[in-house]
Formats: sequence, structure tokens, C-alpha cells
Amino acid sequence: MRLKSFTELAQHLKPYISVTDHAVDQYRNRLMQWYGRNEPDDVLRCELARIVEKGKVTRALPGGLREYTYNGLSVAVDDRRTGQTVVTFLGDILWKEWWKQQTKKKFSRKVVV
Repeated sequence: MRLKSFTELAQHLKPYISVTDHAVDQYRNRLMQWYGRNEPDDVLRCELARIVEKGKVTRALPGGLREYTYNGLSVAVDDRRTGQTVVTFLGDILWKEWWKQQTKKKFSRKVVV
């Protein structure tokens, strides 16, 4: 069987994994621009679906979502209904650590002497 596009590949691998446009945008903004790559949406959807397919559940998130992680990349997935939906891309390890440092600076307690 010869597949012609990434869309066909994604449908062939896991037809019940869907990826929202928001997840693709977040993947592009948080990772692709950081590393200076520009890929078509079909390729990004396939990569996000692969994270769910090969990754493991690392923790529960608010709203009944679950975090799946594979090769240091994390996504939020809604798997309460039939199939799985990638809701958003949470980032890679470096981005998540950077974000933690930024929120610590913003919300750290101020000591008055």
C-alpha cells in the first residue's frame, strides 16, 4: 500500500486521533519557531498524533484531560469520548522549564523588610 500524503498516513495509523487547529498553532508557535523550522499543517498533525500514539500518560489535567508525553514533547488530550482529541501542545522540556521560571518570577512572594 502506497500512501500519497501525510494526511493519508495519519488516517491510516490512527483514524480515531483528531488534532485541533489550536494544537497545531501552539506546536508551531512553541517549537517550530524556536528551532527555525517551518512545516505544513499535515506534517504537524501527524507528529502530534504520533505523540499520543507512542507516548504515555504522565498526569491528569484540569477539565478531565490527560497529558501524554513522548520524547520530551507533551500534549493535552481529551479521551473521554470515542477516539482521542489533541486539544493543545504543552511544549517540550526546555519550554516548560522556561515557563516555570517565568511564572515563579511573576507570582513569587515579595518580602517587605
